[in-house]
Amino acid sequence: MAAGQAAASATRPPASGADGQARRARWTGWLDRIATLVRTIGAHRRRSTATRALRTALDGLDDRTLRDLGFHREEIGSVAAEVYGDAEPTRVRTLRDRFGPSI
Repeated sequence: MAAGQAAASATRPPASGADGQARRARWTGWLDRIATLVRTIGAHRRRSTATRALRTALDGLDDRTLRDLGFHREEIGSVAAEVYGDAEPTRVRTLRDRFGPSI
């Protein structure tokens, strides 16, 4: 059976014209999909690495500094996720001055 398939493929003329263009288009499509997948995986890994680095940096701060930044230690994971787009931003940013409440 394999010998028959090998003989059939050996007698088939090389692809040219419209058939060759269609075959190249299919290969190009597959290669584009693979390239997109590799770029997506790379972007995800870079974002994960950056999120982990931010969490580590924030974990190293004391509670008073975290409070000055506007959040509690338990919110570090949420803050990191919001910064890198893994979660929808839910914190309200306020401007403070020394004479009155936030604007």
